[in-house]
Parts: sequence; C-alpha cells; structure tokens
Amino acid sequence: MAAFSEDPPKYAALHWDGKMLRDVLGSDPGTTSETLAVLVSGPPAYPEGKLLGVPVIDSSTGTAQAEASMDLLEAWGLTGVITALVFDTTASNSGVHRGAAKLLEQQLDRKVFYLACRHHILEVLVGAVWENLFGKIKSPENPWFKHFKDVWTDPTTDNPTTLSIRQKWLNKKKKECKEKTTGNPEVGEAS
Repeated sequence: MAAFSEDPPKYAALHWDGKMLRDVLGSDPGTTSETLAVLVSGPPAYPEGKLLGVPVIDSSTGTAQAEASMDLLEAWGLTGVITALVFDTTASNSGVHRGAAKLLEQQLDRKVFYLACRHHILEVLVGAVWENLFGKIKSPENPWFKHFKDVWTDPTTDNPTTLSIRQKWLNKKKKECKEKTTGNPEVGEAS
C-alpha cells in the first residue's frame, strides 16, 4: 500500500461495481455477501487501473457503496486526485439524490466527471430498438432466438458459417423502425 500511496497518479478515475459473491472464507461458508470492487485508474503509472479493495457491504444502496468507496480512497490517500467517477447506470449508482456518484461528489467536495458505462447505456438503447422492431417479448423463450436456432442448425466451431439475413427483410424492418421512431419511413433515406 505504501508504494502506491507515495506515488499516486496526478489525476485518477474511481471505478466501482457491486457483486454478490459466495463467502468461502467467512464464518458461514456457502452464504452470499454483497461486495464492492473498487479501483482507480490514472496515467502515467496506472492507466490499466489499481484495485484498492473488495469490501463486503451491508447492502447495495448508493449510501453503502459511497461509504465503502470513500473509506478506501481515504485509506490509500487518494481523495485529492479523483477527477472522474465510472459506474454502471443502476439507480443506486446514478440516482440524483442518493446515488453513490452524487454522494461521492458531495464527500469529495468538488465537481467530477460522471462516466456511466456505455455497455449499460447501449443495453437500454438496443433493448428499445429490439422492442420497436420485434415487439415486447412475454414468454421466457424469445421467438426470434428460436427462429435463428431453427434456421441456423449447425453452428460448428471447426467450420464456421455465417447466417445470412435477406436484404428485403432487413429493409422492411428498418422502415418499420423509422416509422415507429419518427412517424416517417422516408427519414434518413438518400435522395
């Protein structure tokens, strides 16, 4: 801990993510605990990141995550170098009043960049587009995946093939999506 604390990055981003993990070392092996992986990244010495700790927390609330993250920042002497917060877009992280990011910003007593993970943002966008194109799925088995499974019967790894999508079908779906999102199927068409 000392070497990192003596030579911290000049500027760093704080990353955290909560996970339920099985307690294999505690007093009750086999039970699960809410844990929080906390790391910082910052050039030049730590562009890939430095794990600060993985504390067990009482709950996955924004308050619990902010407290655990701040405890680690203080223990490592890094409260003065944090310029950005990197987190997934769950309410416990991104909530405007009690989200971990908001609470950490208040505890740091300065403005910081919020860098919500693009994976989670794109997941929401892709989900909305999928629902617009194919409708809301009500069953546990997605009929489109079942269709692909029926059409693509042998996805072997020793002789890979690609599943072709017919251009006519793709154009129809693009047009439907444009109609649903803009009300005009001609938006974005080349003249």
